[in-house]
Amino acid sequence: MKTLIIAMMVLLLLACSPDADAPSLEVLHHRAEAGSAADQYLYAQALWDDYNTVELLLEVEFGDAQLDQLRQEVRHDFLANNLGYQDLRVEEDAVRFHLRNLDERAAVQERLQGFLFQINEAGDANINIDIDDGGEVLVTLTEEFVRQQSERAVSGTIAWIIRMTEEMSGRSPLIEPHGCCQISLKIVGGTSGEWLLRAHRHHYPSNGLELRMVDASVSIEAALEGNVPPGSEILHSSNGSEFLTLVRRRTLMDNRIFSTEVRRKYWIGPPSVVVQLDYHGIATYDRISRENIGASFAVVLDDLIIHTQQIERHVSDGRLDLTGDFTREQAEDLAALLWYQDPRMAPLVLIEENVHALDNEEGLAEVLLWFERAANRGSVEAQLELAKIYSNGWRVEEDQREVLFWCSLANALATEADQAQTSLCERIVEENDLSPEEITAVQQRITEWRAN
Repeated sequence: MKTLIIAMMVLLLLACSPDADAPSLEVLHHRAEAGSAADQYLYAQALWDDYNTVELLLEVEFGDAQLDQLRQEVRHDFLANNLGYQDLRVEEDAVRFHLRNLDERAAVQERLQGFLFQINEAGDANINIDIDDGGEVLVTLTEEFVRQQSERAVSGTIAWIIRMTEEMSGRSPLIEPHGCCQISLKIVGGTSGEWLLRAHRHHYPSNGLELRMVDASVSIEAALEGNVPPGSEILHSSNGSEFLTLVRRRTLMDNRIFSTEVRRKYWIGPPSVVVQLDYHGIATYDRISRENIGASFAVVLDDLIIHTQQIERHVSDGRLDLTGDFTREQAEDLAALLWYQDPRMAPLVLIEENVHALDNEEGLAEVLLWFERAANRGSVEAQLELAKIYSNGWRVEEDQREVLFWCSLANALATEADQAQTSLCERIVEENDLSPEEITAVQQRITEWRAN
């Protein structure tokens, strides 16, 4: 995993490092004054980048989040099994509590080992359980488990940051990991640290992870001809292939994953992904597997199928062995996707932020002036950039009328090569909160623009 992170960072730095031969702002300004819409757009973009860069230092807090989940699992499980405890807390990198009845010591040890005790490929325990003679219980994560899962959390966070910043600004960030849990990044194009943290907490994923049953009552061919049974739907695979699956709409279980690991069975053959469910997931999948032996389930994320598998036996311990003809890389990707799909598993903390932003209205006006000059001469890139600026309120007041105006022009002028960039605008044109009167005024403005 560490090799994968380093390789990804090298590629990012090569792709995003500033070009030493790039023309200066003065040269770009001279070209823009007497040049084309493309030259004016390049100058406006260079000004925007020069004024609008954010440097962040973030920390992925894996351990605290995992310990807090351990605490919640202990509380739910012990209440369900009538085991008495008191003073349950997370303290000094451990989950601690005190037994009310020392006679329950063996039962507590068994419960903790039964649903919290994880084993990695090397056969090592992923948590340590210690109960002293006075009934004080100490549950800690092993150093190796923290290291492995921290690396996965950092890798997943980096991939998420890249997707989010590219989606919102159209630019790839410069990213470099520091130590086990910190990430430094430089973002050009108007993304603040607070915005990134809010998006991390609330935006991703949009629909979440779900477990649904595959509908085998009709063939996929029959379903494609219009014979989709009530309560089912056809979903695509997440790997970009043309593979389709008919699944039930009803969600039997949402995100209940405690941890994931990649393992080879008997050290030979293709690797599998071992998923350990949390307390609620254990009870839910106990029922699902008992009632559906021989049937298949689908793991669905954001309405895309990321894995399907037949239920071969009743599983009562919440440990799912996801198998397939995986390569090691494919298995690790699946494990990371399953585990990291909920960013709450590894909260982000903003350690430091350095903003190089427009500090005066005159500078902002100059940037907007050159974007508008290029946009008014038909530059789709400039029109899209203005739409993004006004959509996200980057250094300006958010204005959906401006967004709709520039997006409508960009959609109309876009060539086939521009289609990938105009997907945001297509959504905005179809979905906005403007009143009918405001939309009519924007349409009149578009008509006047085209007449000129």
